Amino acid sequence: MQIALTSPYGYPEVARGAERYCSELSTWLAGRGHDVTWLYTARDPSAAPTHHGPVAVEVSAARAPRGAGRWERDALVQAGRALHTAVRGRQLDVVQCHHHVDATALRLTRSHPPYVIWVPGVARRAIVRRRVLHVLSARVAMGGAARIHSLSRYAQAALRDELGVASEVVPPGVDVARYAGERPVATHPVVLCTAAVDDPRKNVALLVQAFARLLRDLPDAELVIANQHPAAATRLRDDLDAPVRARVTVAAGLDFDALAALYRAATVSVLPSVDEAFGLVMVESLAAGTPVVGTAHGAIPEVLDDDRVSRLFPPGDLEALVGALRGALELSGEAATAALCRAHAQRWSWSSVGPMLEAIYGDLAA
Repeated sequence: MQIALTSPYGYPEVARGAERYCSELSTWLAGRGHDVTWLYTARDPSAAPTHHGPVAVEVSAARAPRGAGRWERDALVQAGRALHTAVRGRQLDVVQCHHHVDATALRLTRSHPPYVIWVPGVARRAIVRRRVLHVLSARVAMGGAARIHSLSRYAQAALRDELGVASEVVPPGVDVARYAGERPVATHPVVLCTAAVDDPRKNVALLVQAFARLLRDLPDAELVIANQHPAAATRLRDDLDAPVRARVTVAAGLDFDALAALYRAATVSVLPSVDEAFGLVMVESLAAGTPVVGTAHGAIPEVLDDDRVSRLFPPGDLEALVGALRGALELSGEAATAALCRAHAQRWSWSSVGPMLEAIYGDLAA
């Protein structure tokens, strides 16, 4: 099949979950023999790759935001406008879009192919309502989609209840083999967090408070905050008391392989977020054999539904988070835990998720 993936941004210029997902999905589809093109925008297209392994990459120049207030053409809207030109006139069997702006760009072209919308987050009417162009774009995009995919039951319910849009749950895939490999011998407990520090929903500051409590019993423990944009993490660390600050490391600029090595070296990883649509980082950690601590909120309990590989804590509960960290550290010391984590992650391997998408594409292209 001739398949295109579209997204407002691409990896490695932007390295959030959606961009990593597009990278892996495109590679898996190409490996299955499909002709795959990934289209996105970047600030400097001349510096972007022309291929991502066997996948053709076509990058349009990102347009600067214009206007202000409710009618502002923000960076996302402008990305959609740039992609409209990129998708026009292409001969394709099916397209998977990863935001409503790129789906709108496709629908507004003549004789567009059938398209799937992969909804990247949790729909919230209050957020969309503040931006008129996003409201209009979402209506256009959803109205023309052949399929709409939510990442979890939680995200599916939010899309239905907030925007009145029906969808089906198709979880994301993860290249679990990337995170396999030998785990180094631990010299001290390492708590890893790969959540975005500058996003209030991620609650990384709460984790830092819990880690400071943990140091009272485990003074040699280390907290590693891995982030593509380390300024916020560095500021957070620099505001800590000296003894705690000395045990916090900020890691930045990590590629896929370096991130995989970090997961394998961690004793536990933590996603302290609320309102998560899925949380790819949890599966990445489990695929590396590392147990996970997560908030009992959003879609996190759908992923962390086995207490042999994880611990949950109520949102915002500092003491419960400290207890969950201690419980996960105990799990990590059990001989069977790494294998159980990796087996749990297989539920979201591309060998499990990919054929579902391939079948959907085949139905739409028929």
